[in-house]
Amino acid sequence: MSNTIPTTATRCFISDLLNFVKTISLSHKNCVSASGAHDIITSNGATKFPMPSGRVYAIGTSLMKDCPIDKHYRSAYNESVLIYPLAKLIRVEARGQAHDRIFTAGYKIGHIPLNGGKEKLLVKQRELTGTNGSDIKSHNLRAVLLALLQQKTISRVRLARLTGLSNTTITHLVNELLAEGIVEEIGAEEPSTAPTVGRPPTALRLIPTARYAVGVHFGVGSVRVAVTDLLAQPLLTLSLEHPLERPAGEVLEDTLALVRSAIAESGIPPAALVGVGVGASGLVDLERGVNLLAPNLGWRDVPLRDWFADALGVPVWVDNNVRAMALAESMFGQEDHRTEALAFVYARIGVGAGLVVNGKLYHGSVAGAGEIGHTTLLGVGGEPCRCGNVGCLETLFSEPVIVRCAQALAEQAPDDLLATTLREGQGPLIERVFAAAEQGDSATRAMLAERAHYMGIALANLVNVLNPDLIVLGGLFVQGRRWLVPAAEATLRARAFAGLGERVRLEITQFGSHVGVIGAAALALNSFFYQAT
Repeated sequence: MSNTIPTTATRCFISDLLNFVKTISLSHKNCVSASGAHDIITSNGATKFPMPSGRVYAIGTSLMKDCPIDKHYRSAYNESVLIYPLAKLIRVEARGQAHDRIFTAGYKIGHIPLNGGKEKLLVKQRELTGTNGSDIKSHNLRAVLLALLQQKTISRVRLARLTGLSNTTITHLVNELLAEGIVEEIGAEEPSTAPTVGRPPTALRLIPTARYAVGVHFGVGSVRVAVTDLLAQPLLTLSLEHPLERPAGEVLEDTLALVRSAIAESGIPPAALVGVGVGASGLVDLERGVNLLAPNLGWRDVPLRDWFADALGVPVWVDNNVRAMALAESMFGQEDHRTEALAFVYARIGVGAGLVVNGKLYHGSVAGAGEIGHTTLLGVGGEPCRCGNVGCLETLFSEPVIVRCAQALAEQAPDDLLATTLREGQGPLIERVFAAAEQGDSATRAMLAERAHYMGIALANLVNVLNPDLIVLGGLFVQGRRWLVPAAEATLRARAFAGLGERVRLEITQFGSHVGVIGAAALALNSFFYQAT
């Protein structure tokens, strides 16, 4: 594969790097020491280093200040930059955690946290693409696991054909998975329509209970925890509610106890737990696993990953809760959900979206993608939002907004069906609103259609900007699909640009009220299928 550098930014970086290492003595703080089978720039005071193709080079942050790449790939903390050819992938292990980072074509440029250059890092190299060699075993194993996940049952012959691996490589990998109890043989593969000669090949499938994951979904005023199998099927779910004004630390303590109870009650072997996935509302720092800002929770800078990892001693992955739901739909939803671009939209107390492109979550430059609840729909006269702006979508369409509008209608007509249902009905207020609509209250139906119209405008904007193949709806749309979806869809079709709205599919999530916790578990399961070692 060619090592041609395609971008101006990358040329700038490579040129500066070459000039730097050839002319300037490196100080201890601007270098990274490493161990392994590679020649790496070290802090030994030397002034000139050979830089042959295929080697790995590391350098500190000072060089990056004036380089265009810095605008795209710098983090908020001290970092080192790694350069290596396209066919190489670097795994950096720091503080017991591994990081795989890929950014550009041609040369891949990644970054890792440093501590003033004093922390020793272990740098391991492995092939990303190429042949059937042993040095890319991890990559090949991921390909096999994904094929097993997507195909449900498949023979070794078809595995080789789908993955492009040799029959010998497939045999070795399958034997390993059989020995570890992750895969089982289930008899002859279903015959295809094409005529075959001889006995049908033996079929393989994943054993769902070979590994498990824990999902933790932080909602507004509630927490849900689930233990799932490899196919994201919940074995056990537990939940708790808490006042919004309760400090984050106290909520986390209760959540940790809930997680421990779920693991104990499910009876899963500790060694079979691949990790914990945490879905949190608002902005999330993916590198540190910190919930930076959750306006609807009143949280800021909450260290979710460290909290659970330190207490449980297992890997923990943290992401925005709606992005996690999108991942669950893409990986474990219906077969036709594996599209080039899937958008998941969740509405309850807040409104958010997640986007999966070619099987991978899209996060944006600072993991802020998908905050459609804070897109401005009213430029003048809009209500204040919790985020500090006015006219946001969440002030026009959300559970609190719908309930508030229903209460206003009830005050105007205290003897009508809606008012009676709100006073005397059972369950949460939002369920009573939908019940009144179901019983034929015309004013309630009209109000719900009006609110859904604003959601339809936001969906049209989403389609215009991202052009997804499929939009999956969750939250309020599950309960109120009969009254919300038609109005939202009609506005989407009418407002989207140049017929784009006619080409997108609109569906309701199949996971119902469990979508949040299944999405959280999917974060951990995604690591198993994509980063298997």
